[in-house]
Amino acid sequence: MKITFLLTWADVMGGTERAVFTQAAQLAATHDVGIVSVFKTAESPFFAIGPQVEVRYLVDRSRGPERPVSPTGLSAAECAALAALPTEFSAPAWERDIFTRLSDVELGLLLPAIDCDVLVTSTPALTSAAVRLTRPEVLTVHHEHRMAGVPPLPSTPLLDALVTVNERSRAHFEDTLGDAAPLLATIPNSLPVAHRPRSALTGKTVVIAGRLAAEKRVDHAIRAFAKASSEHPDWVLSIFGDGPERGALHALAGELGVSGRVRFHGSSPHMSQEWAKADIALLTSRAESFGLVILEALAAGVPVVSYDCPNGPAEIIRHGVDGCLVPHGDVDAMAAVLAGLMGDRAALHTLGAHTTTGAERFSAARATERWEALFAELEARRGDFARRRHRAERLACRPALDTSGA
Repeated sequence: MKITFLLTWADVMGGTERAVFTQAAQLAATHDVGIVSVFKTAESPFFAIGPQVEVRYLVDRSRGPERPVSPTGLSAAECAALAALPTEFSAPAWERDIFTRLSDVELGLLLPAIDCDVLVTSTPALTSAAVRLTRPEVLTVHHEHRMAGVPPLPSTPLLDALVTVNERSRAHFEDTLGDAAPLLATIPNSLPVAHRPRSALTGKTVVIAGRLAAEKRVDHAIRAFAKASSEHPDWVLSIFGDGPERGALHALAGELGVSGRVRFHGSSPHMSQEWAKADIALLTSRAESFGLVILEALAAGVPVVSYDCPNGPAEIIRHGVDGCLVPHGDVDAMAAVLAGLMGDRAALHTLGAHTTTGAERFSAARATERWEALFAELEARRGDFARRRHRAERLACRPALDTSGA
């Protein structure tokens, strides 16, 4: 089977990108798998992938003005004019500033002629383009990485399947889509198969990893650490990641008097080694659709202390078994849990002893089995007249959907 994953950009450090690279590599063992990235923004992808999976790009933003990667008859001025116009595909607000009329042109060339059996999209705008432009015989699957509670995509009824990364999101779409829903499935993200060093949990390091942006609330992590470490001044907080909040976070650490014990390391391509140096992992996000960073920590034997935010943490962390869930947004409660573990090495080791089974629940092999089963079910329906009838009937139900913002 030929399977193509469609990404906005394949060269950035993001959860969606990592999940796609991991699954593409796993499926490539038994299928012809490729990745198409609409935009090229760097010389090479942040995440490594083997030679079995080809990564192609449509529009180059890595070197000066936006231009198509393939030969084009458009002049530089025409490319610039098209790149300044918004996409014509249905897209939520945050994607309208990403996709342009120039990327529309390149998608319009790619999708009607794409040579694959299954096309897996990863964002609403890409799904809108895929269901509009691909040939009827191509099976279309959207892998939903947004949080539960978001409005359904207007293009959802035209899909063959909608895959979510957590059960809460699947239930949400089942309720909101009703008869307009395509086949719904839940397939959690997973980590790539690799040797991962484990922490001995004998140090005094708390680690938080992620983009330094408002939605990650790393300021909560610094405030909680400052409170907890007042009783344990020999502990440090290591922060991995970059983003617009870095300067403000530096300043906050200084204001709280912990600048000497809060260390900013930037983004690291070697997080498995960094997790092996950690003793406690921290997550303070407003929301996480899944939370691959949790799996990274568990795979390294590191207990995770996380806000009980929507949606992923509570489906991954087993409270009191391999980590702790803290009331959402409660800095004092987070500080209390941290202080408790900092001062109780036996409790920390007890949690750490159960992290292996926690990570194994989300192994790449299990995720691949679910993808294989889904693709087999869809393939069995490909030439069936009922497939086209069901799609037409779902489309007829679409006007009843609340699609605001999608």
